[in-house]
Amino acid sequence: MKTKIALDVRAQNKSGYIITASGGGDSLSLRIKPNGKLTATCNNGGGKWSVTVDPPTSICNGEFHSILLLKDKKTLTLTVDGTTETETTSTSSSSADTNSPLYFGGMPDAIKPKNYNNFSGCLTAVKINDQPVDFVNDVAITGATMRGCPEV
Repeated sequence: MKTKIALDVRAQNKSGYIITASGGGDSLSLRIKPNGKLTATCNNGGGKWSVTVDPPTSICNGEFHSILLLKDKKTLTLTVDGTTETETTSTSSSSADTNSPLYFGGMPDAIKPKNYNNFSGCLTAVKINDQPVDFVNDVAITGATMRGCPEV
């Protein structure tokens, strides 16, 4: 199954999980690593693999950055501000079969990895499979501030 997640991000910190879905051993995540690079990681049940993009400008420069994450069976493609990287796994399983929620900006304690950081900043223009996400009406909000994106 193909999954397409598009969003604009204005980060306040050079590390943090932007998106996470995890359940039954399968997972998909997008995070800013402490070095400022963005990494998408997937586990289809055959082991984790990831793709990393070093953005052309700092992810924490006060500007919005366009991100597109595509997962098509065994292939992850990550584009940040027009810079694209693709990785394909050789594992046997081709789909991440999780019915778990998709978490934006954080995740429950039960699935937090070591050295975990919540995303700090603003997410806007979020679309999943080309369908806009309405953070006011379509999502359950837990521990987040939903006042819109402040000016910087």
